Amino acid sequence: MQTERRRHARVTVEVDVDVSVQINKTHCGRVTDISETGLFVEPGNYVKKDDFVVIRFYSEKIMFGATVRRVAENGFGAEFGSMNDAHRKVISRFIPKPKQAKVSLVVQMPTVMLLCDGGSHLVLTRELEKAGFSVLEVRSIDKVISSMERFDVVSVVSDYMVGGKDTFSVLKEIKQEQMRNFPVVIYSGRYDVPHKKFEELGIQFYSKSTTTPKNLASYIKKGFSKENK
Repeated sequence: MQTERRRHARVTVEVDVDVSVQINKTHCGRVTDISETGLFVEPGNYVKKDDFVVIRFYSEKIMFGATVRRVAENGFGAEFGSMNDAHRKVISRFIPKPKQAKVSLVVQMPTVMLLCDGGSHLVLTRELEKAGFSVLEVRSIDKVISSMERFDVVSVVSDYMVGGKDTFSVLKEIKQEQMRNFPVVIYSGRYDVPHKKFEELGIQFYSKSTTTPKNLASYIKKGFSKENK
């Protein structure tokens, strides 16, 4: 099933909760980010995707029903079910009002994940930042999925090989989990990239020999602007 990225602003918090998965099976957890429609709880080794959980904040008497949408290495992301005014009042305590959110607007810049070996894309990083993106550099394939859950990533740019490993499998998983038009890009100077295999999944391939970092940043910005019109 394809899952859509959360479009509501996330707020970083540290709030202790009880998480019930089954009757008489309650686990202690900590909410590390929250939005109007969902939250992320650490740890998450006791749930699986599509589980229904009941969450109770230690400081509140009210309980929240939620469905697990993604399980990451360090926790799980869940989407709230039906809520009444009492539920929304609790959530509003963690989310600043619009007039108080001027600083957070800077933090909420759209993020491009750069999957690469350390320091290999310094010029591209600068060009993406000039284009209005924040850049999340991930140097390990094993950390990609959990990073996708924690940050509002709008596009992924990857080398073909990272840490000596082929990135095809993890990029395929991203395309399957995200919206159909979520942009994933291979940017490499290697000549052995099986670009047709990537393109069959909707993953675009750009060669460093023909596409400058500035041009690639421009392509990503145009694609993001078109999607959000």
